[in-house]
Amino acid sequence: MNEWNTYYRAFAEYKKATASEKQIRKLCEAIGQASTEGDLLESTRTYCVIDEDWIEIIEEGLEHVEKAIREERQFIRKEGEVVPIEKLKRVSTATVQHLARHSELITKEPEEGETLLPEKLYMAENLSDFAVYENRFLYMLLCYLRDFINVRLDKIMELGRTYRLQTEVDKNVRIGRKYLKYKTTLYYEDKNDRMADEFFQASPLIERIETAQRLVVSLLMTPLMKEVSKAPMLTPPITRTNVLRMNVHFKAALEMYGKLVAYTKPGYAIEELKNSYRPLPEALVSEMAEVIALNRFLAYKYGNKLSERLREEYEREELQRKEREAQERREQLEQLKNRLDEEGVSPYEYIRLLEEENSQKEKDSAALRVAGKEIENLKEKLKTQENKLSELVGQNDGLLQVVAEKNAALALQEQKLEEEKAAFERKIAGARRDAEIKCAQEKREFETECMKDARALEEALRQERATVEKSAKALDEEKARIEKDLVFTKAQLHGLRQQHGLTASEDDFTSKERFMELEAEFRAFEAFFETQWKYTKKRIRKEILGKKTKRDE
Repeated sequence: MNEWNTYYRAFAEYKKATASEKQIRKLCEAIGQASTEGDLLESTRTYCVIDEDWIEIIEEGLEHVEKAIREERQFIRKEGEVVPIEKLKRVSTATVQHLARHSELITKEPEEGETLLPEKLYMAENLSDFAVYENRFLYMLLCYLRDFINVRLDKIMELGRTYRLQTEVDKNVRIGRKYLKYKTTLYYEDKNDRMADEFFQASPLIERIETAQRLVVSLLMTPLMKEVSKAPMLTPPITRTNVLRMNVHFKAALEMYGKLVAYTKPGYAIEELKNSYRPLPEALVSEMAEVIALNRFLAYKYGNKLSERLREEYEREELQRKEREAQERREQLEQLKNRLDEEGVSPYEYIRLLEEENSQKEKDSAALRVAGKEIENLKEKLKTQENKLSELVGQNDGLLQVVAEKNAALALQEQKLEEEKAAFERKIAGARRDAEIKCAQEKREFETECMKDARALEEALRQERATVEKSAKALDEEKARIEKDLVFTKAQLHGLRQQHGLTASEDDFTSKERFMELEAEFRAFEAFFETQWKYTKKRIRKEILGKKTKRDE
């Protein structure tokens, strides 16, 4: 509840601070009296109704599981190895029997008077093995129980703590020349609402489920189950051994397992408690009006860039208020001092006020130190911003230089293209004129040869025209590329200037021609973005797969 208590106290202080301001009160009253047809408050709290049958199955079965674990069933595993006789710890019947079957362990004959001794003997060991089938079944059952309980308990806790809230507010207010339209929709969902703790703490079924959960975990932590956990986990179907069929506790554990495996229900049901208000309660409308007035202030403050100005006025008023309070305390001290001198007033009250004065001075001193640090931080931030602004101005100058160079290159390319076109036209005209003169002079004598030369000349002219047209096309493409680069550079320049607040009057794009220019810049940047995204995807696939995919190739 700490969060809501904090909000309540803060909102109460806010209303107290605005209670004496006539303009705010007038606006809040107008908002409260506006139409409430579009207002709505709807809250939904989810509850879980828990079935008791599966809890009883687990509780009854766990009692037998616990007793079955206490039996600590095991079987003796006999193992052994042949060791040098000096390492032999004990001689058993198995040692003698092994030596009788393996006479090769006697490798030399004894000297006269010595005892016949082999060099090595078999040493037998009886090991306890707890990983019997029945114990492995108990371990598998406890793991299944742990998951069975956790899944249902987690869902119950989630659904039981879910709270949803939706509000809609639609206000149209006119006060003189002021018009306010406010429309908002709020949706809030909390799947861990602490207000539901009272329900859970008072629910005996939740307590029983948590008790069973803790018991399962504690049984899994027993030495026997820790030892059995090292063996491979059993998988269904379960073999009904004699112990599982005949032993009372193991039989009950097997029956519980069968019931839980066949249990297909969720084990709980969902219920919702809804509260809907349309129109909103008067108290809520009144407080909502305070919030709308506050939202209007915030929007106005940032819309007119008043944050710094209002902060300065606030600090100045606070300083004046503190000075007035300090002056009042000094006057009280002076009055008490006079009363001490004149009327013999108790000095304890005088000392108390002195202590309050000193305490306030210490607070003011600490506040001044904090303010000093804030001023230093602001100076550092201002210096950083100035440096950043200088860098941006330099970048802007560089971009302008690039634009100028691009414009000059474009103009040079256009001039070169015009010169080449003019030269080509002059060349064609001269060639055509020379051909006509030559044909006129040699028409009769060399008509056949002239026609042949004319065709050759036409072919040469055609090839020359194709070459020139190809060159012109290349120049047009280069011109288009340069224009595209220029458009993209302008777009980048406008973006940087807009980002860092360097816009000027010439950045107005509201006219048709300027907006079309801005649209062309946007398309150029969009094409650049798509190209770079294509290359980025290739690089990502290369880094992830370690090689190029067919798509990249």
